[in-house]
Amino acid sequence: MAARLGLGRANGRVGGERRKDAAGLREARRSSGWLLASAFAGGTGAILEREE
Repeated sequence: MAARLGLGRANGRVGGERRKDAAGLREARRSSGWLLASAFAGGTGAILEREE
C-alpha cells in the first residue's frame, strides 16, 4: 500500500495530473480502507467466536 501511495505522489508531481492523481488516490484509499476494515472486522469476529 505504501509503495502504491508513493508512486501516486511521484506521478502527481508531473504537471496537471496532480489533481486527477490526488482524486484517484483518495478514491483508492477509501475503497481499500473499507475493504481492509470489513476484512479485519470479519477476521476478528471469527477469532472472537472461536475463543468464546
